[in-house]
Amino acid sequence: HGIPGFRPEGNLHMDHKLFVNKPLSPNGGVLHIKKTISDVYDLGGDKGAKIMIKIEASDESGEVVFTNIT
Repeated sequence: HGIPGFRPEGNLHMDHKLFVNKPLSPNGGVLHIKKTISDVYDLGGDKGAKIMIKIEASDESGEVVFTNIT
């Protein structure tokens, strides 16, 4: 597991966007999570890279409940 050369202790939280498409059910339920690396930016030199991760949560009917981009 993991990404070769990736050091999580050197992480810096830079951007965060949360899009809520519909409220969570007050009766509970199941969310299906899809997590993808959406973009990678080379910051140049010894500054490392900026990695954007998209997390999409869908309900049992397949409808997207929220999208979280970090």
